[in-house]
Amino acid sequence: MDENLPLAFSSADALARGTTRSALRHKVAQGRWMRVSRDVYAVPQEWSAATPAERLASASLARARAHHTDKVISHLSAASIHGYALPLDPGTATWLTVDQGGNRPRRAPDVIVERASLAPEDVIEVGHPVVALTSRARTVADCLRHLRLADAVALGDSALRPEPALIAAVREVLDRQRGWPGAGAARTAYGLLDRRRDTWLESWSFARLWQLGVDLPEPQVTVLDEWGRFVARVDAMWRAWGVVGEADGRLKYGLGQAGAELATRSGLGESFSANAVFAEKRREDRLRDLGLEVVRWTLDDLIRTPEEVVRRVEAARRRGDPLRFRGRLVSSPNTTLRKLVS
Repeated sequence: MDENLPLAFSSADALARGTTRSALRHKVAQGRWMRVSRDVYAVPQEWSAATPAERLASASLARARAHHTDKVISHLSAASIHGYALPLDPGTATWLTVDQGGNRPRRAPDVIVERASLAPEDVIEVGHPVVALTSRARTVADCLRHLRLADAVALGDSALRPEPALIAAVREVLDRQRGWPGAGAARTAYGLLDRRRDTWLESWSFARLWQLGVDLPEPQVTVLDEWGRFVARVDAMWRAWGVVGEADGRLKYGLGQAGAELATRSGLGESFSANAVFAEKRREDRLRDLGLEVVRWTLDDLIRTPEEVVRRVEAARRRGDPLRFRGRLVSSPNTTLRKLVS
């Protein structure tokens, strides 16, 4: 990092590290530094290499340190700092909450200020210098209220995977937020949370399909053959239908820039994608040989043609027959969560 600065920094951050105002202007004019938004800067190469979550977290911390020390970083900004899975395009606007009731939220291109009461347990302190941040439970609850359902479920699942007990704390926050804007949507999303899902794509997919009228599948089920030998661990299982669902991510086949980099680091070369596709085809053939139907979709499918995905799931359900299955299914061991969700 230039001048040992964070990914995103304010003029105050730069000045505190010995940069003068004239030097700041000169570096921006030269293109060594770029202006992300009002009084938030970054090194262009570092900024372009960062993930959307890293950009949001760093920009939010920079704005809070410089201009909003009286407010609490919250919602998506807090989620990015906690390391939760964000929507595909979270932007870089900083979400803040101020403990003042009765006023409407203020929204600007780079700052969103929500006005809502904050209990002492809702706020923690992070960083140097210290800034205030909503707690993990409060952050999840606020995001369940404000995000679209599939995005909310994916974020909530990612928070619960490493910390299953968080589900009870989120419930306590939502109970305090009864009657708040988005409270009904939050309780719907809360009822769909399940830490057994492995990835953002699984969580987002199952929630989106549920919105479209498809029953929630059981996630991460292990399929054994008739001799008890391992065949596959599948993303989704509709036991009553004898149907397997698979949410296909680009990384699964080594596609895209991230997949190419993974293949290079692993020494797999150009054959990585072909090998992955061939292995997946053999895996799917084994599932079908055991009497299971298999339906697949990608994120692009669900975004562009969701009705077609539903038709494929329904067609698989009509073809499926659980009595035809020759083998055994083993549920994920992480089954205690569902008892807490009611």
